Amino acid sequence: MVAEWIVALATAGGSELVGARGTADWKAVRARFARLLARGDESRVVGEIERFDAEASSLARVDAALRPRLGMAVEYTWQVRLVALLEDHPDAASDLCTLLLAAHDPVTVRSESMPFAPSP
Repeated sequence: MVAEWIVALATAGGSELVGARGTADWKAVRARFARLLARGDESRVVGEIERFDAEASSLARVDAALRPRLGMAVEYTWQVRLVALLEDHPDAASDLCTLLLAAHDPVTVRSESMPFAPSP
């Protein structure tokens, strides 16, 4: 069973990533997520950015009536990917928290089993 704190953090991350598409912050947000997912492998950063851009482009081209449903599917896909990242690399949690805090006003995630304390 996936820890509650992982699901909460991955959900926030997936929402942030998909919600940033089409905004002035898109390039900065996608670059931060690409670095997070690449885990220090600079050769993977470009591939992650290309994947984000391809998905954003697909969402922009789809019929407006279908866009919310497809957006939810893409968001869920990124949430699942972030869950896998956090399960494999629990140390990535503080990086994801920092990324989310940089994008918004602070958000409190409460869990009795959270194994880290995000820095402000």
